[in-house]
Amino acid sequence: MSFDELQKKTAIVIALFSITTLVFMLHHTLMKQFAIAEVAYAKEEALSGTSFALTEREVDTKQSPYDLCIPVPEGTHYEDFHIENHYFTKKLVVRIHTGRDDFYRKHVVFCNSSKVKKSFGQKEEKELTLSFSLNQVYDCDADLTDGMISLRFSPVAGSNSHLVLLDPSAKPGTDAQTSLLLAQKIVNLSEPGK
Repeated sequence: MSFDELQKKTAIVIALFSITTLVFMLHHTLMKQFAIAEVAYAKEEALSGTSFALTEREVDTKQSPYDLCIPVPEGTHYEDFHIENHYFTKKLVVRIHTGRDDFYRKHVVFCNSSKVKKSFGQKEEKELTLSFSLNQVYDCDADLTDGMISLRFSPVAGSNSHLVLLDPSAKPGTDAQTSLLLAQKIVNLSEPGK
C-alpha cells in the first residue's frame, strides 16, 4: 500500500467519522429540543386548568388612597387570608384560604398600573393564590373593608435605609456572623446600584 492510498483512506475515514459525528450531534440537539418543548408544554397544560389571569381595572387614585383592591367573598375575615411580600422577586402574594377561583374569574381587581405590572390567580389544593408582579420593592399596609382587601404601597427606600434579606438556601459559614442557618444580605436602598 502506497503512501497516497493510505492518505486517501485516512481522509475517507476522517470524513465518515466527521459526518457521523455531525449527524449524531444534530439528532441529539433536536431530540433535546423536543424533550424540552414537551416538558414546557406539559407544565403549561398542567397549570392551564388551575392558573388564570385576573381581570384588572385602574384604581382611581384621586378618590382612593389604595393601590390595590382585591374583592373577597362575603364573610371573609383577617384570618382567612395571608399576604406575603417577596422582596427578591418584587412579587406580592395573597393566599386566601376560603377563596374560590370562580369568584375571581367574575370579579374585577382594582390596581394602580404604575405599581402593579401583572396579576394572576392559581387554585391550589387548600387555598387560592393571587400573585401580583410589582415594578419595584414596596412595603404594604392592608385593610379589610367593605368586602375588599385594600393595600397601600409605599417605597421601601423612603422608610428604610437598609433592608435585611434572608436567603434560606445559603449554607452556614464558619465565622460567627454567617454561622446562622439563614445567611443575611443587607441591601442599601438609598444608593442606586448597590
